[in-house]
Amino acid sequence: MGVYRPMAVLNQPRLAPRPLKAQRVLSAVALLLAVAAAKGCGDDRNNTAIVDEPPAPSTDTPTLGVDPLPSFAVPTDARRVTVEDIIDRGPYVRCVDPPAAGTVTLLAAIDGFDQDIVTVATEEPCRTAVGLRSGTGPVTMLPLEPGGYYNASAVNHDGSLVIALTRLEVQDWVPRQRGMESNTVDPAIVGLSLAPDGTFSEPTVLADLDEAVWLGRLVSSGGELALTWWRDSLFEHMLFTPRGRPATDGLYRSRVTLDRTGAPSADAGEQIRDYRLLRPTQ
Repeated sequence: MGVYRPMAVLNQPRLAPRPLKAQRVLSAVALLLAVAAAKGCGDDRNNTAIVDEPPAPSTDTPTLGVDPLPSFAVPTDARRVTVEDIIDRGPYVRCVDPPAAGTVTLLAAIDGFDQDIVTVATEEPCRTAVGLRSGTGPVTMLPLEPGGYYNASAVNHDGSLVIALTRLEVQDWVPRQRGMESNTVDPAIVGLSLAPDGTFSEPTVLADLDEAVWLGRLVSSGGELALTWWRDSLFEHMLFTPRGRPATDGLYRSRVTLDRTGAPSADAGEQIRDYRLLRPTQ
């Protein structure tokens, strides 16, 4: 799908947002993928994570499902970027080095399952299909529309494999030397399940707001299935600070249920943390 990367140069000219579902906009720093450190992902000029303030050590006991997806790592030498910087720079997103059609890339490993979630590049740059793959074997495609898939989580629950993904629908890509760029995007969290007989449920939307939503993870515990996700009014997933954000920004936990066909649905959820990362105590 290409590597979505933050831009290191601040104070870029503001781009006028084009309409897309309440004119959702997203700057490139919200699209830092866990694979950004992989070989061939772009030049060093763009290797800037967004850190407003380092998360302070916490004395809280970690509770069910509140951890962020662990594949997102912030380098210790990351340059400090403030909310003011982001507002001044304006919305922007770039997809760097989209691979050739048919390229298979790991999106997420699944604990206790012999297959991984992978993306398969399509003929259209920066849009991928999604599938399951064991090692270097063939890919079993998921019944999902191609898009910009950002992260994924899956868990075994009551005999079914439940899968959730953040999907970015981007409009008005503009070609550049090493990829594509845009200033409009619509992120949503989608889900589906795989039954023991090998059939997939219909995909459903688990979370979708006029603000950005980012998948945390799925958790199955005590017979219950939960989804954690970030609500982000700044469209800056990696800016983990409550400063400059409304009180509604933060980490949420939703209860997920499966209907008789296996299709998942999630409730509106409750906020369990403001917009910051907490370090585990153990």
